[in-house]
Amino acid sequence: MYEVEQKYRLPHPERFLEKVANVGAFWVKSVTETDTYFQHPMRDFVKTDEAFRIRWHTTTPRGGRPTTETFLTYKGPKLDPTIKTRQERELPLLPFGDEAEFQERWTELLGSLGFRAVRSVHKVREKAYLEWRGFRVELSLDTVESLGRYAELEILVALQEELGRAREEIFALAEVLELTDVEPRSYLDLVISADKIKDTPC
Repeated sequence: MYEVEQKYRLPHPERFLEKVANVGAFWVKSVTETDTYFQHPMRDFVKTDEAFRIRWHTTTPRGGRPTTETFLTYKGPKLDPTIKTRQERELPLLPFGDEAEFQERWTELLGSLGFRAVRSVHKVREKAYLEWRGFRVELSLDTVESLGRYAELEILVALQEELGRAREEIFALAEVLELTDVEPRSYLDLVISADKIKDTPC
């Protein structure tokens, strides 16, 4: 599976909410996510532009009860310099205990294989979906701990031949939603950068 996505900074989140309503999309669920990223013992994922993480994922549908899932995810190098496009492989894991215990046990297991936990990223994500010109687009309004609020548009495609058209439709929808402030960095990169600024002596 390939994901095509673009992230945007949101100086005025209420404007984004208004535009999403105008295109007929509805917010259907709230998701709380903790992503713990790991470094490979034999290669530098920063240099190879890869990512390996465990996601603790609690979903609350509108008017429904929360459910918790966990996923082990590998993301390959970016395939397009203009928009985040990469291969994604994700497998479910059976959650146990509370979030802290789960993360600790998996960190210990992967640590015994040489993987090192780099950083965790915490966010609350409101999700909506839209059928847009032959694609199903996932729209997210993200509130990221220590960073602020962002919008993200994502399309998943099965074939590499579909990537070009998916990219163009992301751009087209972003224009309709008046999203212009592109943030090319991942949340992990942003959190690490924020940590460095915070720790820099005045």
